[in-house]
Amino acid sequence: MLDLNSTAWADITASPGGNGMLTAQLLAHLRDGDESAWGELYQQVCDQNSVGEVAFVAAPHMVAIARVSTPRIRALLLSTVGSIVASAKCYPADAAKPRNDGGRSSIAHALRLSYWPPSRSGMRRSIATTP
Repeated sequence: MLDLNSTAWADITASPGGNGMLTAQLLAHLRDGDESAWGELYQQVCDQNSVGEVAFVAAPHMVAIARVSTPRIRALLLSTVGSIVASAKCYPADAAKPRNDGGRSSIAHALRLSYWPPSRSGMRRSIATTP
């Protein structure tokens, strides 16, 4: 995943036309438990159902943050990842293409992160259902 302090966020296009620097800052606020950052983050990654390039870079961060967050922040972040996936599927012509960085900034990577390690029975549990 791209480090939240990296200047490379400035080279990533966000949905409302800016760059990813604000997205990285908002993710850091959410990581620190600041729920108020979610509304603007949603606009950065999925503005009017338009999925910008930054969404594919932010999605793995959202899942990683959700794994260690309160249930409310977890729900907000995972529902945002769901909105990104749904919007990209429903409006593929308008969706940005995922960055080519070895898959570390992708929805597939985010979905892999969203599962806890297999249990003894081999079953996997989504973090959405973990208390």
